[in-house]
Formats: sequence, C-alpha cells, structure tokens
Amino acid sequence: MKRKILPIILSIITTASTITPAFANNNENIPNISNVSINTFKDANIENEESLSKDLETELDEQKSLQIKNSVQSFSEERIEVKLPEERIEFNPNARISGAHTPDTAFYLPENLLNQNLSDTIGAEQNWYYFQTTENSKVSLTLQMPQGSEYDLALYKYNDGYLDLVSVSQYYGTYEHLSYVDEPGIYFFGIIPYTPANNEEFIFRVDTTTNYDENEPDDNIWFAKEYTNNILAEQTIDNPYDEDFFKLNINRGGNTYISLGNIATEKYSVYIYDENLNVIGSFLGDNKLRKVSLPEGNYYLRVSSYDGNFNPDKKYKLIVNTVDSYEKVATSIKGDIIRYDTSSISVNGKSVPLTWEYEFKSPGYPYYSIVQRMKELYSGPPQKLGTNIKVGTFHGKGNGNTDNAIMIPITNVYLFQFFYATGGGTNTQHTDITEDKGYLLAIIDADSGKIIETSANMLYSSLDEFKRFFKEYK
Repeated sequence: MKRKILPIILSIITTASTITPAFANNNENIPNISNVSINTFKDANIENEESLSKDLETELDEQKSLQIKNSVQSFSEERIEVKLPEERIEFNPNARISGAHTPDTAFYLPENLLNQNLSDTIGAEQNWYYFQTTENSKVSLTLQMPQGSEYDLALYKYNDGYLDLVSVSQYYGTYEHLSYVDEPGIYFFGIIPYTPANNEEFIFRVDTTTNYDENEPDDNIWFAKEYTNNILAEQTIDNPYDEDFFKLNINRGGNTYISLGNIATEKYSVYIYDENLNVIGSFLGDNKLRKVSLPEGNYYLRVSSYDGNFNPDKKYKLIVNTVDSYEKVATSIKGDIIRYDTSSISVNGKSVPLTWEYEFKSPGYPYYSIVQRMKELYSGPPQKLGTNIKVGTFHGKGNGNTDNAIMIPITNVYLFQFFYATGGGTNTQHTDITEDKGYLLAIIDADSGKIIETSANMLYSSLDEFKRFFKEYK
C-alpha cells in the first residue's frame, strides 16, 4: 500500500517499542488491517454463509492496544491567566528559535501553517503555540513523537485574558490526537513532556474545517458518543487524521453484527476495543456484515481513514446490532442490518410497521372512475413472515420505487379494501368484506424502514408480473 502522508493515523495503536520516529516516514511500519472476507449474499440470509460462522478475526496483537495515562495529569485544569503578545512571534518551521515554553511566550501559527504537517523540537520544558479561527470551526490537533517519548496534548480557548481547558489527549505511546468545535476565537495548545526530552524532533499539525458532522468532536475516547446494544451512525471523515470514536454498552446476550458501508472510493477502517482498550478486531468498510461474540460490557469502536484519503461531503454508515440468537440477520444493498423472524422485521434496529396503503385509480368509462384504498395490510395475527427474503432494487408501476429494497413474503394476510366511485353526477362508496389473500410479496424500502408496495396492488395482474420489477442483488 502506498501511503502519501506521514503515518500518523494508525500509530495510535502502536507502542513506542514498535514504531519508528514519525519523521522517518517509513511506510513499512504501518499496521495492516485484517479484512474478513464474506461471500456475496444471494438470498441475504447470512445464516447460510459458512464464512460467518466464526467470529471477527484480526492480525493485530496486544501491542496495538490503546493505553491511557489516566492516573497522571501534566496539564492544568484551572484557568490560566495569559497576556496576548503585543507583537506576534510567528512559528518558523525552517528556523526554530528558542522560547515558547509558556502561554505568554507562545509561537503564533498563521493560517498558511494550518492543515499541514509541521516539525519542531522539544526539551525538558513545555512547548506552546496559538492560532486563530474566524468562523465556526472544528479544530483538530495531531501529535506524533519519536520512539521512547511520552508527551501530553492540551487545548485551551482564550477568553478575556484567561485560558480555559477545552480538550486533552493523554495516551501512552507516540501519538496524541484531539478535536474541539466552537465559535471563532483564539486557541492555545501546549505540548507537555511526560518525561524530560532532550531536543527531540516531533511532528504536529493543526487542522481547521467548517465542514464537519453534527457528532463532532469525537476524535478520542474521552469524547466518544455512548450507545447501548445498537449503533446507527452516519458521519463523515473531515481531515486525513480525523477519528470518530463510539462507546458501546452491551447489556444483553446474543450475537453482535457490525457493518461499515456507504463508502465509494475511500478506504475507511473500523477498530474494535474492549473496555481496557485492547484490540478485539479490525476491518475495512465494504458494506458487509461481521459477526462478533461480545459478552456484556463496554466497548469502543473507532472509524478513520486507512490511507489518509477522505471525502468530507460523503457520509459513511456504521451499524452495530446486538440480536437474539433466534433472529435471522441479513444486509441490504447499502449495508443496513436486517433482523427478522416469522412475526417481525427491523432495519438497523427499528421495527418495520406491517401496515401500508395506496390508491389505485381506474379511468373506467369517460364519466366514471374508481379509487381503491387498502387501509391495512393485515388485521392482526396470524400473519406470518417468510424467511427467504431477498435484497435488491424495485421499480414498479406505482409510486413504490427504491434502490434499497427488501422483498419478503407474508402469509395469512387479511386485506381491507375500500372503494369510492364517482361519475354521472352520483357518488357511491362501499367496503369489501375481509378478504384472505393467503400470500403476497411485500417491498420494504430499507432507507425509510416502511413497506412501499405489495403484490396485492391491482396494478399487477399476477405474482409473476410483480416479481419482474424486482432486481435481486447477487
């Protein structure tokens, strides 16, 4: 794999004993992500897929775990009084000058030094920098250190002569990363040696963007959004080092299925950690399901760009579902997780209501028309869902069209039909008696989670004609 940027992204899971200094830019030290191969779904029933009978696997070892210096605090949580310099001393990446060891003497980073890799040196004292944003922005800081080094990273916002702490990163190892979202302002950040350094060279960068998703900031575990049993998140990667963290609490038995999809040409990775931040597994997003055995407890998931390529305008979709052992599981074309049994079906954890209505207008004679309305798909039990569902696209005769279709058979169906007729100056209406259709095919739009068409629609002359409008995904 050719990597065009410095190997900062995945170094978060590599200890100081295994990574080369960041400025060496050695592509061979980038960890490989295990991509569990899943065969193409034919009838979308993954219980028949032998490759899913085993849990998620990974080539990563315990050395790739995250570690937190949670018992150490090298930065101040108190407000720091600071005086803005009357004359800014700009950071010069080509000619480092002494100083900048306190907020009062911090180097200024002009706009032309943002959104790029910079290098500096550090000794036993802290390094301080500041910069300014002119509109509502997401600010991201990334720091990578050489082997054997330990620094902390703290971000402060300037408010009327004081600095207020807004975000921190305190990992063991050679990597720190954080983000913050706020209104325009002046921001200071300190790079704080956890152990005294000796004029070591390190790499850092400040990324600012106005194009970010609503869940930011969530770039490290301290700001991870919390979920229980299931996750349905549609978010973006907004810079080469953006990372989205999710905290998952599982409080029930069963199996857990994970999918990362809706990705075009970018390579986005998923890492799964246990409560102690040991790596459980990893894979590249490809709209396919992974089955993981996760006992009750807390877990973390991290989504990031694998090779530094990203699209801030394209949302990925992360789906996690913890299901009962009796439920069947499948995926839609777009990677939505479908759970179903003989009495219910859900998409991404949301139940699909088994009701539907439509209007069918027949021109009839020149002065006569009929409108049929099906108010309910069924009156109640004993309707039964089939288990041989299919996924694909559906473009039929009516308005029920979707490129993310689920076709499922339903038996023991009762239809209520209401007829309204107008013409020749008269208005009549009547209600059909309950009709037992016995069997029909229903089309579910996986995007909306609703039934949008059935083979009972009078537009279709037969079940075979209805099926011709469904294109199965194979």
